[in-house]
Amino acid sequence: MALMSDEIAYDPPPRRSLSWRWLAVPVIVIAVSIGVAAGVALHDERHHARPVSAPPPSSLRSAGPTLVFRAPALRSPITSGMTTGVALSATDIWLANWDRGRVSAYDRRTGRLRFTIPVGGPQSGPESIASGAGFIWVLDFGDSQLLRVDPSSGQITRRGSLVGLGEPLQVAYSAGAVWLTTDGSRYPGDRREHVFKLDPRNLKVLAERGLPGEGAGGLVAADRRGIWVNSPGNPQLALLSASTLRTIVKTNIPVGQDRPQIVAASSGVWVLTDTDLRRLDPYSGYATTIIPTPAPASLPAALSVDRNGAIWIAGGGALQFFTPATGWRSVAGISDARAVVTDDAHVWVTTGDEVIALNNS
Repeated sequence: MALMSDEIAYDPPPRRSLSWRWLAVPVIVIAVSIGVAAGVALHDERHHARPVSAPPPSSLRSAGPTLVFRAPALRSPITSGMTTGVALSATDIWLANWDRGRVSAYDRRTGRLRFTIPVGGPQSGPESIASGAGFIWVLDFGDSQLLRVDPSSGQITRRGSLVGLGEPLQVAYSAGAVWLTTDGSRYPGDRREHVFKLDPRNLKVLAERGLPGEGAGGLVAADRRGIWVNSPGNPQLALLSASTLRTIVKTNIPVGQDRPQIVAASSGVWVLTDTDLRRLDPYSGYATTIIPTPAPASLPAALSVDRNGAIWIAGGGALQFFTPATGWRSVAGISDARAVVTDDAHVWVTTGDEVIALNNS
């Protein structure tokens, strides 16, 4: 398979066991947005809407999504534990296991375990993981390091110290740089979260910016123009320029107790919040689509968009997908779904003890 784009890596919400930011469940919920008519609607923030061919929200919530069967192309056992990140390289799927303190790579064709890399220690290891520029990027919480891993050998080729930058939260690769969010003080008396731009060659900080809001849960999501950022308790979602870190697009999203999930896809920027799933125009930030999430969905949850434009959610133990023609559907035979990522050929799902590939058709 060809090497996937930089936008296929997915970081689930942070581990439950680390801090109070897990006292509330993070990233998809079950409320019908006020103003969405009977039927999933295309809703513009300027109050223009047109209906989508889909079941009405009331039926989605009362009966739940229709069950469908999708035959797995691959089903392979994995080491049990809390998954704090999933990334795809050309040949493997990489899983960050917080409980075990390790990152493991499984062959995407056979499901065979290829590499295991110790990171930090049990419940203090890989906080986040991403792919880009031909490498796997691992955020080592316990040792406050960023690791650059060669996916062909499973060897760590570079370590960058994050000491003094605050508590590391998330890592992403976008627009030729590694991006990192941290929680806690960067300077005396500064309690804001920060986003840092790092040189992928030497892992040195190139630029930084403070984010509005305080508290754990800072988010970074890849976009070819830069990076999307959001802080807990702050309704503003912003796209920062890769070169200047200035805001080039900004919008407000519903503020809940939990961190949103964001995917920049060819169909738009999809944002999953405590209240709904919405598609944003990537240039104006306006919400062009608002979709109520299905009743079985609960937090934490994961979000991905496949090459056909179908929206996938793994959360509440279920794997579900949405298209305007069918509405929400739930895949039968998959329980304890925790994370989902997609490539050109497959939808990849992780559970507590399996990695499953479904044909992307």
